[in-house]
Amino acid sequence: MAASYRVQTKQEARLMLLRAMMIRMQHHGVKKVWFKETARTWAPILEGRTRVEWRMKPAQEDVLTLINTFDCVGIIRGQHQLARETKKMVDKAASTRTSFTWP
Repeated sequence: MAASYRVQTKQEARLMLLRAMMIRMQHHGVKKVWFKETARTWAPILEGRTRVEWRMKPAQEDVLTLINTFDCVGIIRGQHQLARETKKMVDKAASTRTSFTWP
């Protein structure tokens, strides 16, 4: 995978990055994908509601095709409940010096 992409807009960069991530996840056998989004910049791309230049049209079509190969693709807006619970556990472990390693 390339270290950088030569693009002219943020939207093109997001599209190229998303395509590369999905190809990699598919290669590793990932079936369910969850995106955390707070600024609503990824949802239009994932839902196919983004207008792109003709040069980026194949990348957009690839992303939409790749989305359909996953069993579940979800977008989490705001903070997920599990993230809050994990943060509470980490704070508690740090304050009481509890180790969560096994054994």
